This record gives sequence, structure tokens and C-alpha cells, in this order.
Amino acid sequence: MNNTISFCESCVLGKSTKLPFSSQETYATTFFHTLHTDVWGPASIPSYDRFQFYLIIVDENSRYAWHFPMTCKFDVTIIFPEFLQRMVN
Repeated sequence: MNNTISFCESCVLGKSTKLPFSSQETYATTFFHTLHTDVWGPASIPSYDRFQFYLIIVDENSRYAWHFPMTCKFDVTIIFPEFLQRMVN
């Protein structure tokens, strides 16, 4: 019987793990420097006011989040410019 142990390189690499990303790393140095946005929907059941989509905006520096309900995805073209205008003033 062969007493040597052989390693399958693919198996070893497949089981290797990486350290998680640091949650403290951010490139934004001031409020409103970097924004993350997402449109969620359609919801399977609309809200009472018939909203089926939602726009979420998160400021990377402060982690402050804004949430905007929408009836259709096209509403982003109205909501986002108004949001930017309010933040500038």
C-alpha cells in the first residue's frame, strides 16, 4: 500500500477561504460624496396606495438611507432629480 498522501490542487483551492471585506473601508470622505441606489420591485402585493416599486438611496459616508415608494419604475426619472435638487439647496 502506498503511504504517500497526495493533494488534489483543485480540491485545496476550492476549499480555501478569503478574509471578509473590512466594513470600515469607505472612499467617501464627506456627506453626499458617494450614493448607492437600488430600485426594488415589483412587489407581489401592492401597498394600500398602489405602490409596487421602491427607490432606495444610501449615502456611503453617513450610511443614511432614503426610501421612496413608486407606482412604476419610470417614477425614478422624476424622484431622483428632485432628490438631488433638494440636497443641493
